Amino acid sequence: MHFSGEGLITGASIETYLLEKVRLLSQADGERNYHIFYEVLKGMDDTELNKYFLTNKTAEHFKLTNASGVYDRGDGTDDGEQFLDIVDAFDNIGIAQETKDKILAVTCALLHASNLSFKSLSEDESKLDEENAHFDPFISLLGVTGETLNKHICSVSLQFGKETHLKSLPKDKAEKGMESFIKATYDALFTRVVQLINASISTKEQESKKATIGVLDIFGFESFTTNSLEQLCINYCNEILQRQFNSAVFMKGQEEYEREGIDWDFVSYPDNRSVLDLIDSGKPSIFNHLADQSKLPRATDKGFASAIYKSFKTNKHLEATNQQVTNLKFSVAHYAGLVEYDAKGFLNKDRDELPKGAAEMLFSSSNEFIKELAAIISNPSSSESIAGGANSTSSVKKRMGSSRDTISAKFRRQLRGMRQKIDSMNPHFVRCLKPNDELVPDYFDPVMIVDQLRSGGVVEAVRISRTGYPQRFSFSSFVDRYWMLGCEVVGQTPVTKELVEALVTVIGFDGVQVGKTTVFLRQQKSERLETLRRQRVNSSVIRIQAICRGYIAHKLYRKSLESIVQVQCYIRRMTSIAKVNRIRRQQVEEQAAMIIQCAVRCKKARSVLEGRRVRRQQLEEQAARESLEQAARESLEQAARKTPDLESSDTTVSIPSTTELATEAAVSPLTKSAAPSLVDEKVPPASVSDASKKVYKKKPNHIVGDGTIDSIKEKMEKGSFTYMKDTGVW
Repeated sequence: MHFSGEGLITGASIETYLLEKVRLLSQADGERNYHIFYEVLKGMDDTELNKYFLTNKTAEHFKLTNASGVYDRGDGTDDGEQFLDIVDAFDNIGIAQETKDKILAVTCALLHASNLSFKSLSEDESKLDEENAHFDPFISLLGVTGETLNKHICSVSLQFGKETHLKSLPKDKAEKGMESFIKATYDALFTRVVQLINASISTKEQESKKATIGVLDIFGFESFTTNSLEQLCINYCNEILQRQFNSAVFMKGQEEYEREGIDWDFVSYPDNRSVLDLIDSGKPSIFNHLADQSKLPRATDKGFASAIYKSFKTNKHLEATNQQVTNLKFSVAHYAGLVEYDAKGFLNKDRDELPKGAAEMLFSSSNEFIKELAAIISNPSSSESIAGGANSTSSVKKRMGSSRDTISAKFRRQLRGMRQKIDSMNPHFVRCLKPNDELVPDYFDPVMIVDQLRSGGVVEAVRISRTGYPQRFSFSSFVDRYWMLGCEVVGQTPVTKELVEALVTVIGFDGVQVGKTTVFLRQQKSERLETLRRQRVNSSVIRIQAICRGYIAHKLYRKSLESIVQVQCYIRRMTSIAKVNRIRRQQVEEQAAMIIQCAVRCKKARSVLEGRRVRRQQLEEQAARESLEQAARESLEQAARKTPDLESSDTTVSIPSTTELATEAAVSPLTKSAAPSLVDEKVPPASVSDASKKVYKKKPNHIVGDGTIDSIKEKMEKGSFTYMKDTGVW
């Protein structure tokens, strides 16, 4: 990662080391092939599977994915979800959909390629089985013809002067050629993907980078039942990193002690320089012998092993028993332990030979992306500059005749560049420990962990660090960090060795040494010094915080006080307004109540008066009726007394009408005095009854009617009574 002077990331770049191509065709027990093959088969939808001729296909159907019988990841990660994450990652870095499709097409083509089969036409001649179900999908995805594929896989071009002849290959060599083609194509595809990523994450600004952080993620130490060239390269890389670790932790530290002139007893530490000389740096070395043998066309693994036995017969870091010599094996004493290597197959793996026409076959593809892969295969050393057609097909073809680097030579060149980068930087080492060999979670094997710590030099590094001075400060850094522990000696004076020594004296610590330009501290003393500094800083911080908080609290108090007065004024104003409104509302309610009460009482009074008036009127009417009735009776009685004997003559006597009688009664003082009271007195009905009785006694049958007062009143209202002589009644 590259940074500008302001500390901003300006870009990044990725470098790869020793892609383990052998894993493509053979996996150890319990391990899978590269994850991408399983993720493609599990994550693509039906449309994509049909597009790449993988409908109803799973990992069990292909040799690339079924060799070990393990189809799922041990950590429980879902391959389908991982595939979607990869597609999203391509989108995030700006890779076009067309390029993604081409990458997936090549990946799926390799799956089909692993299932291709060959037919033996004779002992020295073979041919691809075109009836194989994977033949047509393979040539379709690569954009080549079946004839071209057979020509470059099942035969080899021989140059005789200016003439070129094709020589057929037997079935076993054709199969080996197809395996080499699969490995080379996958390597080129991997390289091309890295190029696309670098093109996306790198910028022109990083060319003027001010700082760089490099993260090296590389294989750990390996020791299997059978170890070959891949394990030797990996373990050699780990030897180099261990050397870098020893140099950073032990060698440079002790060299600095001597340079600064402090009291120090030299401590021995493990040095693997002789192992590095055995593998590569010395003359001779294992890699030198391998390079020499790889150049010889008829060299064999036995000749390579014999050269090693002869050259390192007395080397204490290489062992070869009689049985190992018979089996072409040897053992190397690495810093992490003794590892036995099998020399069989070293030369073929190191040469990494391809069918001579493999790259030419890919150049004939109708797919431009396949041609880019062909350029990488034909000239791997220039693959870093091949991006998006930067190198034309013709220019690459011209370089196809140039010799290819061997695997070991390419890896050694990469490691030299890596060592130079590490030496130019300030390295920090992170040890990754494997908790168990069973690959199960929540299980910690303590013996295995201790072995890894010991073999990695961590235990020795801890021991030396405890006896040495791992913490170091320049004079200015030491004074800037710990001046508060000796304020009385640290003033405005410039920072000198004498000032630093005075500060150390005031602090009163042993385990601290002052060199020429650096202060050295033991780990325990450094921790104690940090504790004192933290306590002093904390106490100062507390005092500063107290003052600041007091000032802030005072300001808040003054502000709160002002706010409280304003709030009180507002509340009192609102309270007064509410009180006035309440009084006004109460007065209005009282007035309204009085009006309502007055109205109700008036209504009740009117009702009472009306009742009294009606009662008075009724009583007056009753009294008038009674007076009329009384007057009528008296008139009848008077008339009866004055009536002569009328039986013998017809005589008509006028009887006063009721109205006249009433008028007379009204003006008669006697009637007025006899009228009952309008309020409380009532006319006793006895007089009426008695009068009626008198009438009936005197003339019980002489009055027509029912004999009631009403009938008499009715007759009187008619104006007169008539005496009927024939009946003798009125």
